[in-house]
Amino acid sequence: MSLRTSLEQLLDDLHKLEINTIEKPGLTAQKMPAPLLAIHDIVTSYERFDPSVHGMAAEGAEGRRTAGSLINRLKRLQRHAEERVEALRAADSVSDQGDRFIYNRIHQNTLTLLGILEQAQKERDLAREDGRGSDIETVLQQQTQSIARRREQDTTGPIPDLIYKMTADDLWKMDRSKIDRAWFVSRAHRAQIRKIWELGTERVVMQTVVQIEGDVTNRISPSIADRSNDRDYILAIHQQGVETSLAMWRSLVAVAKDLVSAVARAL
Repeated sequence: MSLRTSLEQLLDDLHKLEINTIEKPGLTAQKMPAPLLAIHDIVTSYERFDPSVHGMAAEGAEGRRTAGSLINRLKRLQRHAEERVEALRAADSVSDQGDRFIYNRIHQNTLTLLGILEQAQKERDLAREDGRGSDIETVLQQQTQSIARRREQDTTGPIPDLIYKMTADDLWKMDRSKIDRAWFVSRAHRAQIRKIWELGTERVVMQTVVQIEGDVTNRISPSIADRSNDRDYILAIHQQGVETSLAMWRSLVAVAKDLVSAVARAL
């Protein structure tokens, strides 16, 4: 990837800083798994959010929860979420409105994930011979050259047959680094998957958005105003997140300034 391209991507990333504080029951302190497993997690959590969707893929190949089933499951979720958003649009209760926001998130996120997987599917169709090894080591060896090229171009590649046909349960038994190397995911797509995985179907109770122009927007859930016992505690946690993010943001801005200076001197 050229220095100019890297600089453009860095500046684009710095355009807006977003800090979310969410309520999540059953915390496991788990780090995001390999992108393919993260998408499996996201789809499963979306299906479990709505009992009318959960279990729709219980039969046949889709019931095996393979990568090959993800696109159809995402399309089903996207259509259902869109219908629920419209059905709840005129709802009066806070609870129903909260559900509408979650369904809207599911609708938007499933479209994003479909775009990523359909790009991988397109690459798969163009390179049918890639990654046809019967074991992971052979697949990784076959992927070596294309992965180096894709890393340079920062483009998402195809999902090799071996892991395309494996169930999520079988993938969990594999080494994460090997799944990462078998399916190369671009930096932009990886960031999108991470954010979607982190938010899940939980409700955001506080959000701060900082624009590069200096504008700051704070959003606070009405539920926080009614929780006097832990309101200050949640506010303090969110503020710590804002301060940490701003410190990292300033460091990246400094790096960007140095890169701009280096490019200017080279011209």
